[in-house]
Amino acid sequence: MTSLQSALHIIPATALTSPTLGFGMAFADMYRREGLVRLDHAFLDFLREGDAELRARLDHARAYPESLDRKVESALLIEIAPWMEDFIARLFGIEEEVGALAARHHRLAPLYSCKRQFVQRRAINKVSEAEAAEVDGMALEEKLAVEFEAPFSELAFATSVTKWLLD
Repeated sequence: MTSLQSALHIIPATALTSPTLGFGMAFADMYRREGLVRLDHAFLDFLREGDAELRARLDHARAYPESLDRKVESALLIEIAPWMEDFIARLFGIEEEVGALAARHHRLAPLYSCKRQFVQRRAINKVSEAEAAEVDGMALEEKLAVEFEAPFSELAFATSVTKWLLD
């Protein structure tokens, strides 16, 4: 008897059963072609229920892959991605956790937008490294906190800059 066999021998049989996944799937299905085909069908059904037109476009792309140029294929994959994320969350029973992460991500979205729209496109081109080195960061932070009417933070800065850019 191997060490693995002896280790499995002392584990209760109930501990060896894999939890059931969403869509009537089990972990064992992930190791068999038939299971993966069922999983694919479950995703396609999930997509059809959520966005029938997108499902039809995916079906067409699968049937005629040569009809898609790279840009159209990329756009289709990006459009399908949120549906895949929701499908995976339901499959593994982690919808609440994924929702919490998405909410956190959306709260931080102004940081990424500000970095793209303001820092990378405007500030870098208008202020030299020498000028930036001369700025008293602590004094500027205090002035901005007064302007924000809140303690300074990256998120407060990004939110304010985004509003200013829209004005």
